[in-house]
Order: sequence, then C-alpha cells, then structure tokens
Amino acid sequence: MPCLAIRRVLALSLALPLIAPVPARAEAILPVAERQTPRGMILTVSSDLLFEFDRADLKPTAAEALGRVAEILRQRRPSAALVVGHTDSVGADSQNDALSQRRAEAVQAWLASQGGAALPRLEAEGRGEREPLAPNSLNGRDNPDGRLQNRRVEVLLEK
Repeated sequence: MPCLAIRRVLALSLALPLIAPVPARAEAILPVAERQTPRGMILTVSSDLLFEFDRADLKPTAAEALGRVAEILRQRRPSAALVVGHTDSVGADSQNDALSQRRAEAVQAWLASQGGAALPRLEAEGRGEREPLAPNSLNGRDNPDGRLQNRRVEVLLEK
C-alpha cells in the first residue's frame, strides 16, 4: 500500500535529528568592502567576483556586487569616482597593466549604464600589479591567498 510506505518514510524523517544550516561565508554576504581614507571612501570588489581569469568581460554574477557599488554611489553622492583595476603578479607587467585598465573600464561602463545622471563623473584607471594588498609570494613560494586579494577593482569616492 502506498499510504503505508509514505507513513514509514515520514516516521523515519521525523526521527532524524535536525541539521543546523551552515552559515554562509562573509564574502557571500558582503561582496563589497568599504574603507575610509584621507582622500575618500574606497569600495573594493574582488576581481574573482567580477571576471574570469585573465578576462575583462563581466561575469553575469557581477551585477550583484556592482549593483551594491552603484547603490553606495547614489547614497554618498561623491563629486567624482575613480574606478581602479588591479591584478596579481602572474604575467608580464604590460599584460597586467592592459588587463587592469580593461577591467576598470568594464566596471565604469556597467556603472554608467545603470546609474544615469544619479551617479558622479566616473573615470577608469589600471594599475596592474603595482599596488598589492598582500604578498603574491611568501618565502619564494606562490601565495594564492595573497594573489586573490590583489586581484580587485576599487572605486574611490572622492570628497
């Protein structure tokens, strides 16, 4: 009888202990980091959220993080904003400079297309691997966590 089978499955499932959900990582909750500097507020988004490796076209999933950046720009109303692309140290300097510039321009174009007149004047600049947040290597060995931190796009909200 199907009813009896359903009752057994239900009885077994009710006897199992409840499993608490695993909390999401902080990066999933806050895709945009904010920090105040003397020049203005800097919004930082990991390039891994925005781009595939060695690419400058935005991932479809980039909209969430960039939407948050646009929201902050509308709320804070800075006089201008500078979009800065950064890379890790993998590859030639010239390649990283060009890639960081193209990434900054991709973010600038997305923000401009979504924000209209409500956003400040946006400029784009690529800085390649020149301003790392963390070491790309430690004791002569590759540092994937450091390289991950260095692959980023920052938006400086100028005062």
